[in-house]
Amino acid sequence: MVDIQSLCDDGRKFATEAVKYDEAGDIEQAIFFYSEASDALLKAWSVDNSLNIRSKVENYIARAEELYQHKGNDSVKKPLKSSQQVGDSTSFLFII
Repeated sequence: MVDIQSLCDDGRKFATEAVKYDEAGDIEQAIFFYSEASDALLKAWSVDNSLNIRSKVENYIARAEELYQHKGNDSVKKPLKSSQQVGDSTSFLFII
C-alpha cells in the first residue's frame, strides 16, 4: 500500500530543495527537485484525489519548464532574478 503522507512529505522536502537551488541560480538542480516534487505529489494525488495539491503540482511543473527554457543561456549558474524576487515569486510553491 502507498504511504500518502510519506509521498506528501517527500514532495515538501523536494519543493524546499527546488526553491533553494532556484534562489541560488542552480537551474539544473532546481529543475530536478521541482520534477521530483511534482512526481511525489502526483503519486499521492493519484491515490487520493481529494488531496488539495493539484495546483501545487501544476505550479512545480510550470516552474521547471520555465527554468528549462533558460537552461541553455550563458547565465545558467546565475539567478534568473535577484534572490528576493525569486523568493517572492516561488513562495507560492511551498506546501503548507
